[in-house]
Amino acid sequence: MKKSILLFTACMLTAALTACGSASGDNQTTAQSETAAQTEAPAESEQTAEETQAQTETQAQTEAAEAVEITSYEDIAQIYQFDLEGVHYALPCTIDDFVNNGCTIDDTYLEEKIEAQTSMSLIPVHPDGDEEKTIHIEVFNDTDQDMTIGECQKVIGVSVDSESNVSFILNSGIDVLAEDTELDDMKAVYGTDSNIFSEDDSSATWNFYKALSSDSDETEIYSMLQPGTDIMRISSNFTMEYIPPEE
Repeated sequence: MKKSILLFTACMLTAALTACGSASGDNQTTAQSETAAQTEAPAESEQTAEETQAQTETQAQTEAAEAVEITSYEDIAQIYQFDLEGVHYALPCTIDDFVNNGCTIDDTYLEEKIEAQTSMSLIPVHPDGDEEKTIHIEVFNDTDQDMTIGECQKVIGVSVDSESNVSFILNSGIDVLAEDTELDDMKAVYGTDSNIFSEDDSSATWNFYKALSSDSDETEIYSMLQPGTDIMRISSNFTMEYIPPEE
């Protein structure tokens, strides 16, 4: 390709010399320099664009991999936030939060009864009303009487899997359903402290309470309610369950 460009340039210079007579060596050098600069400019611009894209991708990966520190209830609450199809949610939320953002839930599920002080999971929700997209939510009845799912409203958990066909991005920036997301990515962000993390052959689980050493060397436990009730689990699917602190 470069030889073709040089040949084309040489032909153009020859034509110019034939039509106008001889020119000084300085003029020939100047013309060649200008032509070469014009020829190389697009390549330089293209390289700059590629470098910019690479830098942007590297920066995004660095930001997504920033480790989470848990020192308070507020820090734990930050974990239980996510973007579903570009819409931000924070657990606990309500069924209406999903519906008002264009999600659909079959009336058959909304009319199911939940006993007092119990929850029901695996309730399918279709973002954008698209039945090709499905997540599952868990609804908690925190009253003293039986209520329908539609009446309870309180969503404390959400699950997605490889068949969900949705964009589900954690507040840390991790896209849990992306093909290149690995368990190590999660570990890098949420840590493997034995106080919050456990792993076996089938799943990895974070229970978001944190043992902290105070100035007196005593252990202080931060938890949304009690150890083991606030979970984020990766197995065949991805699950977040949040129970807020008692008033």
